[in-house]
Amino acid sequence: MTHLAVAAAVKNGDADCGIGVYSAANIMNLDFIPIGDEHYDLVMPVKYLGLESFLEFLNTIKSDEYKKQLDKMGGYAYDELGKMIYL
Repeated sequence: MTHLAVAAAVKNGDADCGIGVYSAANIMNLDFIPIGDEHYDLVMPVKYLGLESFLEFLNTIKSDEYKKQLDKMGGYAYDELGKMIYL
C-alpha cells in the first residue's frame, strides 16, 4: 500500500491507525503522530553527474519553487536537499 492508501483506509474507517507520512495524513485531514524520520539518498555513477538531465534535476530539487511545493504538502525537511557526497 502507499502512504495515501493507508491514510484513506483510516479516513474511511477501514483502519484505526496506520504508518505513513505527514503529507498523506494532512491531505486526508487526519491527526499525525511522528514516530521517526527517514532520510533518502540518490546514488548514481560519477560518470552521469555531468549529464544535462541530471543537472536539470539537481537544479529543480534545489529551487525555491520545489521547496514551496514541499512546504505545501508538509512534513518534509530539505536542509540537505541536493547535497553531493562522493565516496
